[in-house]
Amino acid sequence: MKLVTFEITTQLGKQRRLGAWIEGDRIIDLNFACALYLSETAGRSAADQQADAILPSDMLQYFEWGDVARDAAQTSLEYIRERLLRERDVTGCRNEQITYAVDFDTALPTQ
Repeated sequence: MKLVTFEITTQLGKQRRLGAWIEGDRIIDLNFACALYLSETAGRSAADQQADAILPSDMLQYFEWGDVARDAAQTSLEYIRERLLRERDVTGCRNEQITYAVDFDTALPTQ
């Protein structure tokens, strides 16, 4: 899995997010992917909060959290890849954008 930090613009301003760079030059937002996975496979009503507890949107925290975050990222990424085989695009459990085209203006260098 190729990890990347990317930046998006939201109503609250710019946010940095943790993503996985996949084939086809797309980035998957791992935290939003995890929330979708939890809501659709486990029927969890607070999936976004649970995703925040096991798979952070920050790369430094991701590495600090170790195996729990890595396993959640891998499972979530596989789930989204499967969905993308059947669907052109996938949105999050709260209609968040999960997939992004790679844009070298928003993909940030790792530190």
